[in-house]
Amino acid sequence: MAGKKTQDAEALTADIEKLSLGTTDKCKKYGPRPSKAKDGGQAAAGTGSDNRQSPGQRYLPPHQRKRSTDKAKTTGTFSPKAPAFTPVNGPAVTAAQKASYNEPHKPSHQPYKSSKTGTFNPILFNPAFFTSDEVSKPKAAPMTPRKNVTDSPQQGLASQEKSSTQESSKSPKRPHLQLIPRPMPTFNYVKTANEISKTLDKPRPLLIILDLNGTLLFRKSRGASFVGRPKVQEFLQYLLAKHKVMVWSSATPTNVELMCEKLFAPHQKDKLVGIWGRDKLQLSPTQYNQKVQVYKQLRWAWGDHSVASSAPPLTDEWDQENTVLIDDSEEKAASEPYNLLKIDEYEGTAEQDELDVLGQVVDYIQKLSRQSNVSAYMRQHPFQSDKDAPAFNWLPTLVDML
Repeated sequence: MAGKKTQDAEALTADIEKLSLGTTDKCKKYGPRPSKAKDGGQAAAGTGSDNRQSPGQRYLPPHQRKRSTDKAKTTGTFSPKAPAFTPVNGPAVTAAQKASYNEPHKPSHQPYKSSKTGTFNPILFNPAFFTSDEVSKPKAAPMTPRKNVTDSPQQGLASQEKSSTQESSKSPKRPHLQLIPRPMPTFNYVKTANEISKTLDKPRPLLIILDLNGTLLFRKSRGASFVGRPKVQEFLQYLLAKHKVMVWSSATPTNVELMCEKLFAPHQKDKLVGIWGRDKLQLSPTQYNQKVQVYKQLRWAWGDHSVASSAPPLTDEWDQENTVLIDDSEEKAASEPYNLLKIDEYEGTAEQDELDVLGQVVDYIQKLSRQSNVSAYMRQHPFQSDKDAPAFNWLPTLVDML
């Protein structure tokens, strides 16, 4: 009986040892269960007993643990199965290089020198390498404010005026003036001006268009003070008696009215075909208020009803064959250049007062009144004043007007 109990105790002890040592049939088939690591309390993964970690060892992931089945691989040896540019294929890493991995990046303080070997240099293609002081753009030195030291109150006022002028200079600039396109003569005008002018048996009346300021008088100031050119009254008497006269000035209508009151008597003013000012130059509001180059296109006057109705019956209509523009500006007659009788600008000088330019103009107009085509004659024989010419005799002209 005692022996049987002893056998049962031994069998129970053997079963307990089998359970504790993992020698059961399931353990034989799948291996023993993984034991728990004492250092970290974490389960050690793996299938064999070689994967177990000894107590007190630093925990390593399963893929970094050494296995008995792994083949020994030395650094620097060629491994055909390893991918390119891995530590297996690379040279051995020194301790100094390992220590430099943890240090922050320090830019190079030496300028880059180009290599002449023709090999690839990453500095030329990687902008991250351009961080050195020599390669980067130099920084401007900080500017120190200048002290405004004034020795006297006058210098202080001068500096304040200078600063105010500098601030005013920074104000936005005014836009450029809108220039008027320069008109050109038409094809028919040039064709008619190139015809041959014939001399008529008797004179005929012409349309004389007069400019005022700079041509017949000189305006001293912006007031109503005017000085007429020498013999201007005799000149106007002749024109009003023999021809049709109109006034066309680039001044404003108010100033034109002031100048006409200075030149013309009331009965002479009533004989004028028209009194035109700046409002007849077809300008925009901006051009009207600015000093721009203007043009007197005679076709505007020829097309005006009041001017066209003043033509005598034998003349039929006003055109380039019977119109004369007397002006001191050649540019204003750009559209009809061969109808311009240009005289020098009158400025009220003593030398100009000694000359009788208007007498020479009368002599020239008398020749034009006997021409069939005024523009053709003026193209071939333009007016030219002669300082050495003898004085014009006004008496026969004035007697003829009686």
